Amino acid sequence: LRGGWAKDPITVGALTIDWDFELYPTGKLRLAQLAKAAKLQGHEFPDDAKLTFRSDGTLEAARYVSKHGFMIHGEQWTDTRSLTFDKTGKITSDHTEHYQSNVRPPKFKD
Repeated sequence: LRGGWAKDPITVGALTIDWDFELYPTGKLRLAQLAKAAKLQGHEFPDDAKLTFRSDGTLEAARYVSKHGFMIHGEQWTDTRSLTFDKTGKITSDHTEHYQSNVRPPKFKD
């Protein structure tokens, strides 16, 4: 088994994951998306965070929506945070990408 897709949450070690996941040939988790928030190597991650692990099981990278909301006229915005870690769990890079829709939601007539 090299990976798969889980419609319903499954537990892998201390993590609850869903959707796409990948494994190393040893069976250890390589890539996963959290179905429930988790704390790893001293860092808190929300549900839906996408995590990458090294073959030794240490956290290598994470990507998740850190903030989201709506502008005054209803345009949606998100801040997506991407992190990389050394083997001890220390953050080696931290980048936030801001997205803002330029399309207003449709107006509904009564």
